[in-house]
This record gives sequence, structure tokens and C-alpha cells, in this order.
Amino acid sequence: MAQKVFKWDHPDDEKGNVFHIARHGVTTEEAEQVVRNPNTTIDRSDSSTYPITFGRTKTGKYLAVVWFAVGSNPEVVRVITAYPVPKPKRQR
Repeated sequence: MAQKVFKWDHPDDEKGNVFHIARHGVTTEEAEQVVRNPNTTIDRSDSSTYPITFGRTKTGKYLAVVWFAVGSNPEVVRVITAYPVPKPKRQR
């Protein structure tokens, strides 16, 4: 699996990604756990068309994380937003 490096803004930057996800009750560690997890679901955000990853954190919180790649080798990931969502019910 390719290594991912995350690009985070300063936590005090009110326009930055760390501050933004914190308003949704999500930490940088939680967002990274979801994006790094190979057992997550990746789709495209309807509003931005950026990748959106759905998955659980180590503590069981189910999140949606919107991000984009800003570099490769290693892949550099910039999270735009992350927020808790209800886990979808399995379809029969």
C-alpha cells in the first residue's frame, strides 16, 4: 500500500482544515485513520467531485472525509472536510 502523508494547516488558522474539521467534532488523527484504512468506501463528493472516503475510526466513529491528492511518491493528501455520518444500512 502506498504511504500517505497529510498536509494540515495550523490549528489556530480559522480558515484551515484542522479548525474546520474540529468544528464537526473530528480530529486530524480520526480523519487520517479513515483515509488510510484499506477497508473503507471511496466515492466522489456530489458537491465538489473530490474523493470522499467513508469509514470507521479506531473508536468506532463513522466519518465521511473529503480530500484530494496534492502530490505523489509518497501521496500527499489534503483533507477539505470531515464529519460524522450515519452508517448506511446494508441493502438486501
